[in-house]
Amino acid sequence: MNNFFLIMSIVTCVVFFGFKLKEVKFDVVSPGLGTLFLFIISMLFALFGNLSWNIKFEPRTFFVIFSAITVICIAEYAAKMINKKRLHIRNILISKDAEKNSSYREILRINIPSCKKMIVIILTILLTLFYTYSIASFGKESVSWIAVQGIKFVMASAYVNTFVFTNNILAEQKKRKDIILLIPFFCGIICSFFTGVRTEMLRLILALFVYMVIILQERNNWKKQLKSIRFIIKKSLIYVCLFLIAFFIMREYIKSADIGENLYYGFFMYLCFYIGSPWIVLNVKIARNLTPFKGNTWGQNSFSNIISDLVDLGIIKDNRIWQNSFISLDSQLHVNANADTIIASPLIDFGYVGMIIFIFITYFLVSYMYYRKIRYICSDKKRNIALIKYAFIYYIIGISFYSNGVNFIISLYYFLTYIIIRIIYWFYFKV
Repeated sequence: MNNFFLIMSIVTCVVFFGFKLKEVKFDVVSPGLGTLFLFIISMLFALFGNLSWNIKFEPRTFFVIFSAITVICIAEYAAKMINKKRLHIRNILISKDAEKNSSYREILRINIPSCKKMIVIILTILLTLFYTYSIASFGKESVSWIAVQGIKFVMASAYVNTFVFTNNILAEQKKRKDIILLIPFFCGIICSFFTGVRTEMLRLILALFVYMVIILQERNNWKKQLKSIRFIIKKSLIYVCLFLIAFFIMREYIKSADIGENLYYGFFMYLCFYIGSPWIVLNVKIARNLTPFKGNTWGQNSFSNIISDLVDLGIIKDNRIWQNSFISLDSQLHVNANADTIIASPLIDFGYVGMIIFIFITYFLVSYMYYRKIRYICSDKKRNIALIKYAFIYYIIGISFYSNGVNFIISLYYFLTYIIIRIIYWFYFKV
C-alpha cells in the first residue's frame, strides 16, 4: 500500500478539477484549472513510476498537497470575485454580441510593416546562428557574452511573433506569408536544443498554447469553450507527441547524459521520471522533515535565481550553504532526482504556513491579471501585450508540477527578456 496516499492525492485533484471545470466553464488556461490538470497527469506518471521505485507515499504529503490545491482554488476564486463586476459587464456585452453574431466574433489580422518585421526576424536568425556557432566551436563553457545575451532577444522575438502568427492564422484574412512569423519560434527551439535546457522549449510551446486558447475563445465569443478545447486537442495532439519524443531524444545531448535515467530508462519510464518524480521527491523530503534540505539564507530555495543575480552583481555577499537536494529513486541504476514541484521550495524555506502564503500570493496575482486584463476582453494593442505577458508568466502554471516557476520568473534573465518583449512590441506597434 505504498501508493495509497498518492492515489488519494490523485482522487482529490480530480474532484477539485471537476468543481473548477464547472466554475470556469472549461476555461483551460485559467491558472487553477491548468494547474490541477497538470497535477493529475503528473501524479499518474508518478504512480506508474513508483510501482518501480517502491517508495512509501506519506499521509503528511497528502495533507500538504490537499492544502496547496485548496489554496490554489481559493486564490483564483478570490481574484475572480474582486473582478466580478467587471466580468459581469463583459458577460452582458458578450451576450449582446452573441445575439447579433451567432456567438461568433471576427478576429482581425495584425499587420506589421514588412521592413520592421524583417529587421526583427533577420536579427533573430543571426543571433541564433551566432549562438549555435559559438556552442559548436567553443563549447558551452566558453560561449561569448554577446551570444548568451542574444538568446534573450531570440526568446523575446519568439513570444511576440508567435502571438501575431497565431492571431493571423485564426483570423478571417490569413495569408501564406504569415508563416515567416514562426521563424523566431523555431529559432527559440534551436537555441533551447543547443543549451540543453529543455524547459526553454516548453516555455514557447506553453505560450503558443495560451495564444491559441485565448484567441479561439474570443473568436467564439467566450461561449463555446468546449468547442475550442476539441479544436486544440485535434490540432495539437500530434505536436505534443513529437515534443515528448524530442524531449526523450535530447537526453543524448544534455550536459548530464551519462546519468542513470538517461542510460537505462526506456521512453515510458523516462517520462515517468521527468513528469512524475517531483511528487516522489516532495514526499521523501517531507518524510525527512525538510530540515536536511534547508539553506542558511532566507528564501534560498524559493528565490535562488534572483539571489544568484544579486551575488553576481556584487549587491549582496554570498553566504549560502547548499545542501544536497538530490533524492535516490533507484539506487541500483543510480537514478536520482531533485525537482520537487511548486510546493517544496516554499515549504522548505518558510514552513507550512509560509508555503500557503507563498502559493496564495502567486496564484492570486496570476489570476488577478488574467481576469482583469484578458478574460472576455477583445483584441486591441493593450490587450495583446497583456496576453503576451500572461503567456510569458504562464510558465509558472505550466511547470508547477515540476518546479517552482516563480524562482525562474523573478530573475535578471526573465526581467531583461520581458523588457526586450516590450521593446519589440513598441517597435512593431508604437505602444
